[in-house]
Amino acid sequence: SPSLGYRAEPTTPPGTVRLHGLSEANAIAVVPEDTSTVVAGDTLHCLLLDA
Repeated sequence: SPSLGYRAEPTTPPGTVRLHGLSEANAIAVVPEDTSTVVAGDTLHCLLLDA
């Protein structure tokens, strides 16, 4: 829920890029350019995608 936040899960294994995984996503996490690592519990802005 927007008031409690959302939970994110990778669509592909770390370090890989696969278009199929992106096609199943319902949001895209925006990682700041100066951020090299994102760990569980970090807060990120996300773009919610309409189905």
